[in-house]
Parts: sequence; C-alpha cells; structure tokens
Amino acid sequence: RKAPFRAFGFAYILLVIEMIVSHGKHYYMGAVYPILIAAGGVAIESWTRDRNLTRIAVTAYALVLGPVFIPFSLPVLSEPAFIAYEHGLQAALHIPKGITATEHGRESSELPGDWADMHGWRELAENVKQHYDALPPAERKQAVVFASNYGEASAIAFFTPDVPVISGHNQYWLWGSRGFSGNVVIDVNGDCGADRHLFRSATRIGTFGTTYSIGYERDRPIMLCQGLTQPWASVWAGVREYI
Repeated sequence: RKAPFRAFGFAYILLVIEMIVSHGKHYYMGAVYPILIAAGGVAIESWTRDRNLTRIAVTAYALVLGPVFIPFSLPVLSEPAFIAYEHGLQAALHIPKGITATEHGRESSELPGDWADMHGWRELAENVKQHYDALPPAERKQAVVFASNYGEASAIAFFTPDVPVISGHNQYWLWGSRGFSGNVVIDVNGDCGADRHLFRSATRIGTFGTTYSIGYERDRPIMLCQGLTQPWASVWAGVREYI
C-alpha cells in the first residue's frame, strides 16, 4: 500500500509473467523472494501487533508446518531417508510426485530434480579420466573429450582439470575446440555423430551414471571416436546447441 515500496510488488508480478512466457527456470526468480519475505514479515508484525492469540497461532503454524518442508529445500536427510520421506508425505497429502517437479524431463529421477542434479558429477569425471588415461600415448596426446552439455563439461573440467574437454552446448560452443584436431574424441553421452558418419571408428568404451543422478544422466554411453571423415571446422559449426 505504501508508494515508496509498491514497485517491488509489481516487479514481482511482471517477473513471474516474464518467466512463464519465456519458459525460464524456477530458480531464476530466487533473488526476489527475500524482498517479499521481508515485506511479509513486516506485514504480519503489523497485523498481529495487538493480537497475542493471533501471534501465537501464526508462530505455531510456522513451527509446526515449516519443518515439514525443510527436507525439500535443505539437504538434511540422506538419499534413502529423503525418498522414503517424500513418498510418505505425498501419500499423506494425496499428491502425485510430478506436482513438485521443477523442470520437464526430470520426472524419472529418484530424487527431486534439484537434488538429483547434485549427484554423479565427480563419478562422471573420474570415469572419463580413466578412459582418457588408458589411451595409448600417441592417441592421448591429440585426444579431447566432447561433452553433450555444459554440466558434464564443467564437471570434467572441475574434478579432472588435466583432461581437456569441449562442448557445443551454450557458452561452451563459443569457446571453440581449443585447437584440437577432432581426430580422437571421447564422446560423453553421444554416438560419435553416427547419423553423419563423422568417424571411421566408433566404439563404446564405458557407461556413466549413478543411482541418484538426474534421469538423463544415468546409463549414458562413453564413446571413443577415431578417424574424422569431415573437416573439423564444419563439424564444429554443426554441434552448436543453445537452450
């Protein structure tokens, strides 16, 4: 109601509309919530100033129901405990699992998408490094890892910085192929461009994915691609993927 602060309320409404129209991810709006929480706290303080019973009721409500949902926002339970807790709560409230999904394509994960997306990255990087180190020295010298998305690429770059990695996904494509010829590629979660016959040899050398990983990062192939059949520059132009 107060003019100096009214813009914050309208800004939130416009932001919600913008995120819906542009299909933004749910956490893009995270920074705005502290403003609303602070405003709500001031409002509740004002409404209950002379109403002790109301204050007690509001406090009891927060104390009783607040902890129920803490495991969904803070990793306070082990994976098996959380899964059992989630199933029990959904059964008690008669709500399907999908109603709490935050993004499409994550419904098959054992854990909610945000929790599942915190799993499997170190294991992926170490798995890829084993295959990279197993290459003959002459091949390893020219080999590069090609990751299907920025999550995989970033995990490999972070946990195993001595393994060169590139990707066509989002900003990684702009960073280019880092001078590698593309003649020896470890393709993570790919098929060596089978539909375009990009390589003379394509061999599945491994599989990655842990039990609690995000659904589309489980049981994924690791391929060894050798003998590029097309100019690398033209291949790179075709791997760009922006989402």
